[in-house]
Amino acid sequence: MTLKIPSMHVFFGGLFDPPHMGHLQCVMKVIEAIPEATIIVSPTPRSTEAHKIRDHETHYDHRIAMCNIQFNHLPRVRVDRFESFLPPPHYTFKSLQYLKDTGHEKLGILLGEDQFWNLPRWRHPERIIKLAQIIVLARMSDLEASNQNIIHTLNNGTACSYLEKILLNANPEMGSNPSGLKPPLLLDEDPHRASSSLLRAEFSVNPESELIGAWIVPEVLNYIKQHQLYKDP
Repeated sequence: MTLKIPSMHVFFGGLFDPPHMGHLQCVMKVIEAIPEATIIVSPTPRSTEAHKIRDHETHYDHRIAMCNIQFNHLPRVRVDRFESFLPPPHYTFKSLQYLKDTGHEKLGILLGEDQFWNLPRWRHPERIIKLAQIIVLARMSDLEASNQNIIHTLNNGTACSYLEKILLNANPEMGSNPSGLKPPLLLDEDPHRASSSLLRAEFSVNPESELIGAWIVPEVLNYIKQHQLYKDP
């Protein structure tokens, strides 16, 4: 089942260090659920969001190359390096504002469920909420009224109330029912277990492990081996 939404650009950001089957599953779900959407896969040069700061990232050009290998063959998906042209620090709200300022009028942002609940730790979450429709990959068992539909729009559910609280915390004078809030969309999906951090750790101890072969598409894995990435923990 799909949801009829006018043309939308969906921002899918992250380090993608490395990109894995979980990232691919996220993009495929949006393609399935929102046929009119164009998905912008945007590796960040260096994360400064509090929930994902690291001391070192794989070189940006390698991460762009791996994302091109993994995503560019898919319909309505493009890998974009626009964040590398923005002045640091790199925050999600700044990336969304850039897209809005460059003609992407209707924006969405794709989040995992853990990212959604961590939004208050991001820089200016209230601006993210106002700039883009929040699209969350949610576990089926956690949906309030799951009926096997791919997408649920929550106007009065816990997700919408949560976003309202974020807006009100940033602007207490707004009162109840803050303006600018777009009801979030939840996509029913059991999240893939793949984790970039676990993959990096696995590469450092056992680069031929079955886990790596199961979580990384073969073409990306070939690139990693060719360029001898992730040899250090």
